[in-house]
Amino acid sequence: MFDWLQTNWIENLRKKRILLTPSTASTAQSEVIQLKNKYLCSLREIDEMRHRFARQSETHKNHLLVKIVNDFLPVVDSLERAIASDHEQENPWREGFVRTYEQFQAILAKYDVTLVPGLGSPFDPRWHEAISLVQTQEHKAGIVLRVVESGYRRNNQLVRAAKVIVSTQSVP
Repeated sequence: MFDWLQTNWIENLRKKRILLTPSTASTAQSEVIQLKNKYLCSLREIDEMRHRFARQSETHKNHLLVKIVNDFLPVVDSLERAIASDHEQENPWREGFVRTYEQFQAILAKYDVTLVPGLGSPFDPRWHEAISLVQTQEHKAGIVLRVVESGYRRNNQLVRAAKVIVSTQSVP
């Protein structure tokens, strides 16, 4: 493209009957090289801007998604409590709660939001918030004994920490 530009520019000068001496040809050629460099620099800047805008857009989308998920988590928590409180398996209300809870979990999974490992898993301060410690000899120290409030993460980024009760070794 630039060879064509250079040749075309020199041809236009000839058509206009501008005398091309070696010095004017050299000047014209240096101007073409400068314009070519400016053009390439502008292309690089535009490409960098496009990539930066794409990254910013992705980051903004992720922040909005996490914010929306956080707004829905209390509803999911209420469904979990409703399911846990009703032990009657054939209750139609309970079945509705279970189906609704499963639908919420499917939507969360669709957006790569997963539950933080809970009951029986080792305590991990990245994903868990210990709200209580219980001394026990039945479990090793640092094991999650109970999940009070489920935690969620998205693509290895914490959305909400799980509130858990953790085991400690009892002193004999």
